[in-house]
Amino acid sequence: MIFKKIITSVSVSSLMLLGSANAKSELSDQRLTFKGLGIIHIGMTETELMDGGFELKEQLGDYSECFEQPLKSNENVLIMFERKRISRIEILSPKIKTNKGIEVGHTESQVKDIYGSQVQIEPHKYDDNGHYMIVKSKNEKSAIVMETDGRRITIIRTGRLPSVQYIEGCL
Repeated sequence: MIFKKIITSVSVSSLMLLGSANAKSELSDQRLTFKGLGIIHIGMTETELMDGGFELKEQLGDYSECFEQPLKSNENVLIMFERKRISRIEILSPKIKTNKGIEVGHTESQVKDIYGSQVQIEPHKYDDNGHYMIVKSKNEKSAIVMETDGRRITIIRTGRLPSVQYIEGCL
């Protein structure tokens, strides 16, 4: 009976590890939406993120209002927490696309062609040539923001408003 329990525990643990490895390796196959990135959802806690097979580069520990960290498995994915819940996800490199196929490196004209009148364009605060290309959800509680250098997307992020529009991330 003890032997059976050990085998069952090992099997369940192995499946959990296998699931975690698959979640990490398939992140680039997931799409960035108003709700998050694949199984990483806006509103999740750090514990829920870890239960999904993801770890932050550094543990959050005790923080008061806002904290931003890259994923350990992909440092080009930054997760921002406010009040201990994910409020935005930021993508710094190609391979992770929005639900409409846009990724870092695409041009402003590609964004305009795909999102049409949904996209609002604002001047970039630090780059005189750059823009913020903003697509808000229907209920206007969240958005996808694409930062550009005036020609190409350099960063894409999704999250709750107003957090997704914070230029500096956590202040």
